[in-house]
Amino acid sequence: MLHSPVETPKISSFGSLVSPGRETSVEIHPTVGMATPTLAEIEKEKRQCVYSAEKQLRFYKTYTQRNCILECEANFTLTFCQCVMYYMPSTILLNLLFR
Repeated sequence: MLHSPVETPKISSFGSLVSPGRETSVEIHPTVGMATPTLAEIEKEKRQCVYSAEKQLRFYKTYTQRNCILECEANFTLTFCQCVMYYMPSTILLNLLFR
């Protein structure tokens, strides 16, 4: 599984099964998103994106769109079923245990 080192991969969003003893090839098309310096001057609501310095997440050290989505999912499941997915960061699990 390929993912950013500052993100928790969402297991259900990735992957193809490969049977034991089989071989497969994978083609990778990386993308890099860059913003011009002037984009930061536009208000968040209008630009519809957040710079990592503008948003502090509760369970993740680095803000990314994927981490933000996973944190929203974790907050929802913590609130409604007092559980989290097994692949979530340990800080979420510790928060659940020591509420």
